[in-house]
Amino acid sequence: CVTGVQTCALPIYVHQGDYALLDAFYETILKQLPQFYSLGETPILEHYLNSPTDTDVKELLTEVWIPIVK
Repeated sequence: CVTGVQTCALPIYVHQGDYALLDAFYETILKQLPQFYSLGETPILEHYLNSPTDTDVKELLTEVWIPIVK
C-alpha cells in the first residue's frame, strides 16, 4: 500500500462462485468496513485458486486482496 504515514493492511477474502459476481462481493466487503477505514491507493488484487476449465462455476474460488487504510 502506498499510504505515506498511514497504517495499511491487506486483508484477504475468499469468494466462491461465478466470477461475474465478484463486483457484488467487493461492494459487500466495502460496505462492511468500519467508518474510520478506507480503500488504499493500490489496486484490489484477485488470485484465482482454481480454473473454470476444470471446476464447476459454483465451486470457483478467488482470493480478493483489498488494501485497507486506517
